[in-house]
Amino acid sequence: MQVQTAMIVLAAGAGTRMRSKTPKVLHTLGGRSMLSHSLHAASAVDPAHLVVVVGHERERVEAAVADIASELGRTVTIAVQDAQNGTGHAVQCGLTQLPEDFTGTVVVTAADVPLLDGDTIGELLETHADPEPAAVTVLTTTVTEPTGYGRIVRTTDGDIARSSRRRTPPPHSAPSPRSTPVCTHSTPHACGQRSAN
Repeated sequence: MQVQTAMIVLAAGAGTRMRSKTPKVLHTLGGRSMLSHSLHAASAVDPAHLVVVVGHERERVEAAVADIASELGRTVTIAVQDAQNGTGHAVQCGLTQLPEDFTGTVVVTAADVPLLDGDTIGELLETHADPEPAAVTVLTTTVTEPTGYGRIVRTTDGDIARSSRRRTPPPHSAPSPRSTPVCTHSTPHACGQRSAN
């Protein structure tokens, strides 16, 4: 039996570090907005449900989502995060737009990850389900300049013990896996409560 997939793309943040009047996710790279890159990548795995969580500059981002959905020829559902209360709250807002009886895999990503592609999401889904679905699978990477990324701390078995946030790495630290804003969950309930209250 094919496991259904839902994608939640987080696009509600203010992007204050950009210091721009343009919402962060609407900045363009390579002829497309970051949001467009993210939705094309999400759509490439043909999820049963594709949800975008909007908040800051909601009207502008919603209009862009509608244009991209038309370009993709698919439905993209909007979830609203009225108050930007963090990533976990944004995910909860996205979960409210999934059918009550949805069971399957939920992929959570951010709309400001323009280099994430459908092949990577597909590989993440395969890893998540092999041999049995994990509760959570986190996409990690090793980067030469890790400043600003969360550090992944693993157990001796290779499982993720925790993600450590540190603005700058300790001096002379060896490269270690870093977290990305991309993860999969086996059911919506693994993400937390469905209610966004």
